[in-house]
Amino acid sequence: MIDLAPYDWMGTTDGVDFSVHTYSPSHVYKLYYEGTGSPLNFSISDTHYGDNSGSLTVTIIPEPATLSVLALGGLALLRRSRK
Repeated sequence: MIDLAPYDWMGTTDGVDFSVHTYSPSHVYKLYYEGTGSPLNFSISDTHYGDNSGSLTVTIIPEPATLSVLALGGLALLRRSRK
């Protein structure tokens, strides 16, 4: 959950293609979440308590700028160089 709202995580069976409600044998899951610039609360619910061993690592990776944003930035650079 993020800020008390449930989200559908995406799992992968082949390590390449991710889809919602998919069990990942490698235990790698993804969720794309657009931040608001404010801190958020993150929680995980595990309903299978008999296999709890090891650890859980959460990695937050910023998504690179989209091509459209890069293209707009490139246009701005071109316009500046013409002046």
